Amino acid sequence: MSEPTPAPTREQQLDVLAEICAKFAAEQLERHDEFYPFAATIAGRQVQMVAAETTEERPAADAVITLLAEGLRRQARAGEIDGCAIAADVRVVDGDRTRDALRLDVEHRGAPPITVFLPYTRPGGQVEFGDPLTEPGTVRAFG
Repeated sequence: MSEPTPAPTREQQLDVLAEICAKFAAEQLERHDEFYPFAATIAGRQVQMVAAETTEERPAADAVITLLAEGLRRQARAGEIDGCAIAADVRVVDGDRTRDALRLDVEHRGAPPITVFLPYTRPGGQVEFGDPLTEPGTVRAFG
């Protein structure tokens, strides 16, 4: 009889969320040159991609993030998710230059939120992420 697979740790879940969001963002940038903010959730080992529904043809990124956060907050309060991430395409100041970056606002039940910036370049159209920059995040779902 085989041993049951242990539940993933918080760190493993956060790593999975970051990897999935970075992969999806890169695909969207390579195909469409942009993407609207999106989210991902994790419960145990189950990952779910989340989009915000809006009636606007080209909604503002902040409005989409607000809608995503509202939905994630409902799921967190209902105990349906262990963690979540909201991904957005942003510009960051890195030293003396401004760069494109993927921003991940990452939260997990019982842990402080963090924001991760993944600067990227697109040589030949392919997305290449640089070293991550992190800072304390904002509570959006687990507050």
